[in-house]
Amino acid sequence: MTVAGSNFTGNTLSGMTAFSAAAEVGSSRFAGSPTGIEAAESRLTLRGSDVDRNRTGLLCSRSVCDVRGTTVHRSGTGVQTVQGRLVLRSDEVRGNDVGVAVNATGGAGPDEVALNHISGNGTGVLVGSLADVSVQRNRIDGNGVGIATAPGTTGYRLTAERNTLDRNHDGMLLDAGLARLGRDVVRDSTDWGIRAPGAVDLGGNVGTGNGHVPQCLGVTCS
Repeated sequence: MTVAGSNFTGNTLSGMTAFSAAAEVGSSRFAGSPTGIEAAESRLTLRGSDVDRNRTGLLCSRSVCDVRGTTVHRSGTGVQTVQGRLVLRSDEVRGNDVGVAVNATGGAGPDEVALNHISGNGTGVLVGSLADVSVQRNRIDGNGVGIATAPGTTGYRLTAERNTLDRNHDGMLLDAGLARLGRDVVRDSTDWGIRAPGAVDLGGNVGTGNGHVPQCLGVTCS
C-alpha cells in the first residue's frame, strides 16, 4: 500500500490504519484525530509528513515503523511504540505532552531514536517497562524532562550517547535499570542535569549550568 500527498483530518478513530500490511506513506498530513496514524502487525515507512494535534500522533503496535523527515507536534503523545521496532531519525518532535514513548520493544532489535530535534514537550523521550532503546545524537531542548523513565518502569535497557540536552527543567531522570550513558552534554537545566542511579558510565558526559548540586548522579560529569 502506498499513500502520498494525502490529508487525513478530524477522523473518529484514526486517520489511517495499516493492519497486517506493508505501507509506504509520504508527504501526507494527519491531524485532529484520536490517533493520527496506526500500524498494527505491519511494516510502516513514513517520510516527509506532518502529524499534528492528535491524541496519539503515531501508534506503532507489534510493527516495524521507520519514520524520517516528519514533524510530529501538538499531540498528547507524539510517537508511541508497543512491542514493535521503531526507527525515528531526522524528525522534528515538538510541543507534545510526551514526545516519544517506548514500551516493551519487540524481538526485531532495539528501538532507535537518533538525529532528531525534540523540543518543548512535557517529556521528550519516555522509556517504559521492557523497552530496549538507543537514543543517540539528538538535540533535546526546552522540555519538562529530556529523557525519563515512566513511573514504576522495570526491566528496561537504554543506551543514550552523544545527545545534547539544553534548557530542560531536568535533563535525564532515570530509575534503576540498565541505562548506559556516554558523551551526553547536559546544559542549563533548571534542576537535575542527570539523575540515573546505578547507570553504566560510558564516559565523556558533560554537565554545566544545571541547577541541582551535584549536577549529575550515577555518572560522572565534567
